[in-house]
Amino acid sequence: PDPDKVVIYGMSVGGMPAGEMASTYDACAQVYEAAYNSISAKVETNTALSMPGSFFTSGLVENDLKLADSTIPALFLHGDQEDRIHMDEAERLYKAIPDDTPKQFIVVEGAGHGLGGDFGGVPEQGIGAYESYLRDFFDNHAPGCIE
Repeated sequence: PDPDKVVIYGMSVGGMPAGEMASTYDACAQVYEAAYNSISAKVETNTALSMPGSFFTSGLVENDLKLADSTIPALFLHGDQEDRIHMDEAERLYKAIPDDTPKQFIVVEGAGHGLGGDFGGVPEQGIGAYESYLRDFFDNHAPGCIE
């Protein structure tokens, strides 16, 4: 595939393989929707254990480490009603992308996690708004990626 037209996308746990792809292959953009950052972050924010998350992982699924030198423009979408993946995980991944790499973080009001639950995910809060987030990002940060 033409890397000038490849968009790497990861939603929820799909953020982990998306991060692997973005750290390994060329693409014109990477998009993360309510995506996990890392196993250690998940352990630290979702268990009552008083152990560091690194106790449970060898670092193979730590996107914040893998993407620390990413040059691929990155969009992060996260709902303010998200109850499965903490906002701080998404923010940690966003902050890991170098500041000189085009990136954007959007908090979607009323969005939860995916299609289920009481709120629905990012697209369910308005497909027109969802399209607008994507189109604005591509127009401003990854021109030529989609046409």
